[in-house]
Amino acid sequence: MLRANISLKALCLILFLLQAVSAQLGYQVEEATLTVYRDGVVAVALEVAMEGELASIRLPLLGTPEAILVLDEEGSPIDFTVEDGWLKIYLFGASNLKVYYQTQDLTSKRGTLWTLSFVSPWKTRILLPSDAYVTDVNVLPEGFTASEQNLLVEMPPGEVELSYVLEPTVVMPPSGGFPKLYLYVGAILSAAITLSAILWFRRRRKRTAPPAVNLEELLRGREHLRPDDRELLGFLVESGGQAFEAEIRSHFRLPKTTVWRMIKRLEREGLVEVSKVGGQNLVKIRAGETGVPEGS
Repeated sequence: MLRANISLKALCLILFLLQAVSAQLGYQVEEATLTVYRDGVVAVALEVAMEGELASIRLPLLGTPEAILVLDEEGSPIDFTVEDGWLKIYLFGASNLKVYYQTQDLTSKRGTLWTLSFVSPWKTRILLPSDAYVTDVNVLPEGFTASEQNLLVEMPPGEVELSYVLEPTVVMPPSGGFPKLYLYVGAILSAAITLSAILWFRRRRKRTAPPAVNLEELLRGREHLRPDDRELLGFLVESGGQAFEAEIRSHFRLPKTTVWRMIKRLEREGLVEVSKVGGQNLVKIRAGETGVPEGS
C-alpha cells in the first residue's frame, strides 16, 4: 500500500511538472485525440495553440513516434526534431499547430484482450473501433459516445489504462458456385504451400540446427523490451534460433499484423533478421548475437 501511494504521488508530480512546463513555455494543447486501429496501432493528433511569440516549443510524446507530421495554421509543414521523448518544434511565427504521428507502443494484447496504456498531461479523446467493448478502465471516463464509425472515450489527464475486446470480423464469401470454389481451392492451395515449406524447413533445421542461444545473455542490457517481444525471443530460442512467421502466429495465436509489429521491433533492436524461404518469412536471431557465432 505504501509503495502504491508513493507511485501515485510520483505520477501526480510528473503530471504537475509537465503541465507547468507547457504553461511556462507559452502553449496550450487544446485537443489530443488517439485513434486506435484494430491492429493496435495508435494515431495521435494534437491541436496546439501558442500563447505568445516563441521560437520553438517542446511537446512530450506518447510512445515512440513514427511518420511525424507538423503543420501550421496554413497547412504548411513545420520543422521539428525528436529529443529523448520530446518533440521540439521550430515555430517560425506559427500561432497554431497540428501534430500527427503513429505509435505502436501504447497497446498490448493477451488472447482477445487489448490494453491501451499511457500517461498524458492533457485530456485525451480515445477513438476505438466501433465494434470495441470496453471491459475495464482505471479511472472514471469523462464521457462515452458511440457511433457507427467509432466508440469515443474521453479521459482526464493522468495515467490511462483501458482494456477492450473486439468483435471478430466475419468476411462473407462471394455468391455463386464458381467464385466460392475458386476461393476454397485458393485457400487450400495457399495452406498446403505454407505447410509444405514449414515441414521442409523443419526437416532441414533438424539436420543443420544452429548452436543453442542463451536467452538470458541475449536479453542482458535490454530491459526496455516489451513482455510480448521477450516471449517471441524465447520462442525463437526454443525453436533453435529461427522460425517461420506462420509458426510464430500459430504458437501465439495472434493476428498477422500484431506478429509482424513484434518482429519489426526486434529487427530494429538488431536482434533478429528476416529472410524468404520457400516464399515464407523466416525469422532468425541475428548472427553475432550472444550464443550464435558469426556465419551460422
